[in-house]
Amino acid sequence: MVQLKDGTLRGWGEGYYGGLGNGSSDNWFPRPQIPKGLGPVLDFFVAARRVFAIRADGTVMGWGPLNMMTLSGHKGNVFLPIAVFKLQLIQ
Repeated sequence: MVQLKDGTLRGWGEGYYGGLGNGSSDNWFPRPQIPKGLGPVLDFFVAARRVFAIRADGTVMGWGPLNMMTLSGHKGNVFLPIAVFKLQLIQ
């Protein structure tokens, strides 16, 4: 996963468990994929096939094998970015 100058993300390689956020769990993507519905983000991090990205409004989006409760009540593999929690950003 990489972040472009415009704040958008691109990911390629292993797509197991939805880790690329493109709606698929296919095992390999040799070309960059755009996480669907995410848009520009402030920052992101990847941990054990899970991806988290912080939007400007403080919403932390997540996808991949989340295996935890989210704002939407979802638990398990997530193939498209969904809201996980919201940060209180201090400016």
